[in-house]
Amino acid sequence: MSEQSRKLSAGGRRKRLAPSVKYEVFTLVLTNQATQAEIAAKYGVDRSTIKKICTTAKQGAIEALAGSSRAAGSGTSSDHRPGHRGGAGGSDSPEAGPPRLTAGHGVCL
Repeated sequence: MSEQSRKLSAGGRRKRLAPSVKYEVFTLVLTNQATQAEIAAKYGVDRSTIKKICTTAKQGAIEALAGSSRAAGSGTSSDHRPGHRGGAGGSDSPEAGPPRLTAGHGVCL
């Protein structure tokens, strides 16, 4: 089977998933509610599509969290709880970086 024919659905068009479906796919994998193969079969896409969705969602989350920690350091954070320092784990150390998510946590790597 050629690469192009694998990318096409039975109707001859590439299957496009809505952003809300992509989010659902990511949360299903993240919470170990279904395997990537089960989700791919449910939505009629290849497993590589599920992996790409998870990778993209993970990267987007990391970038968003990195942006929010910079905002917290500049005093523009919307979280005004007493004693709240912002950042992951309460550490303002730039070497700490984001926590590593592993396959054991259900995240596509």
